[in-house]
Amino acid sequence: MATLTIRKIPDEQIQQLKEVAEKNNRSMESQVRSILEEWLAGTVAHEITRKTNFYDEIREFMKNLDFEGLDKGELPLSERNSADSRPPVSFE
Repeated sequence: MATLTIRKIPDEQIQQLKEVAEKNNRSMESQVRSILEEWLAGTVAHEITRKTNFYDEIREFMKNLDFEGLDKGELPLSERNSADSRPPVSFE
């Protein structure tokens, strides 16, 4: 494992970190590892979902389970009406 050194952390943030670590029955070092791990997991999950086509994933999932259906013709995108049928909002 590597060692990470972070310099110039404000005293107020160190105190907050100590308080959070104490509430979680962790050392400050363990709390920082937990925060970093949680943040990275969220970042990775966000990146995966951003790059993934949901319908392609569902189709692949169903195919692997031998489910039929949900082909590209079953989920056509509806045409969007470019004309707005609602009256414009007036703030006068």
